[in-house]
Amino acid sequence: MDLNHAVIIPDFEAVHFTLKPVMFDMLNTIWKYGESLNENARQHLKSFLEVCNSFKIQRVSNDVLRMRLFP
Repeated sequence: MDLNHAVIIPDFEAVHFTLKPVMFDMLNTIWKYGESLNENARQHLKSFLEVCNSFKIQRVSNDVLRMRLFP
């Protein structure tokens, strides 16, 4: 039984890729979760996915990009 529950970023083909500051800037404008008791976690995740989906990097899957950008 494997008890290792670590999140592992999947392999990807791109040799080099850079996460641009604008990516984090866009996420910072929507990522204010935890500031209010009336927040909707699903809405935050939906917004996160929408921002991530606006970026495409050749040979890097959406899953890899999301895992790299998730705070």
